[in-house]
Amino acid sequence: MKKKTVSSAFVLILLTLLTLVASVRASVGPLQIVATITLDKKPECIAVNEETNLVYVGVEDGVMAIDGNSYNIVADIPLEAKVIGLAINPQTNRIYAVVYGERVAVIDGANNQIVDEIPESIFDSPDGVGIAVNPFTNLVYIEDRTAAMGHYDRVVVYSGETNQLVASLNVPGSNTHTYMEEVGLAINPETNRIYVTWSGNNTLHMFDGNSNEFMETVKPSSFSERVIVNAYTNYVYVGNAVLDGETLAEVLSDYEGYLEAVDPVNNL
Repeated sequence: MKKKTVSSAFVLILLTLLTLVASVRASVGPLQIVATITLDKKPECIAVNEETNLVYVGVEDGVMAIDGNSYNIVADIPLEAKVIGLAINPQTNRIYAVVYGERVAVIDGANNQIVDEIPESIFDSPDGVGIAVNPFTNLVYIEDRTAAMGHYDRVVVYSGETNQLVASLNVPGSNTHTYMEEVGLAINPETNRIYVTWSGNNTLHMFDGNSNEFMETVKPSSFSERVIVNAYTNYVYVGNAVLDGETLAEVLSDYEGYLEAVDPVNNL
């Protein structure tokens, strides 16, 4: 979720009946707003546990949990700094909250208590920090950027069972850059493929989640550090480009608008 400037301490989160995206040239009806929730803190990011129907919102000093049925705030989980990224494993009911400049807090969704942490130093970004979970393998993926010459921008991989580092996916060519570049990531749990964007040369990289081996790099006709995957169609969205998730061949180059999320169940 992109951060926006607000003129007061109150912000609105609009929960929509359908996600505000569409698959390639899909035809959908009008989207309906079903509820408006007023918070007294600025939201930085948002994630949903589809199993428990709880909505988690990262704010300036922690995570707020909202009941997806009643739209009431059911928990306010305090943390030491703003939360700039969220990911959820619905199978284990663990919430991973990226705390700016600090770590990744691991929250038990059953009681909203912090149960562990991943001690990964986090840099802020205009679009937050990329974090994703594969619920089938119980692996957590976190982007890790650096401005140090000779060091790679990468995606670090942690076990969701032990919260220990198990692998590092280096972005090809990123060890020669001299500026802090943007890194984005998404995973397809169905195919166990990891997709990483890098703003250093506007490229998309694909890794095999089974072996953690690099597979392929392409330069899409349109670029954004934001990358989205539809696990059902196996389409990858980058900027205005849509790519085949298996071959990275571009299937559409003029998709209207940038995507923030997809609804794979309804192919939206």
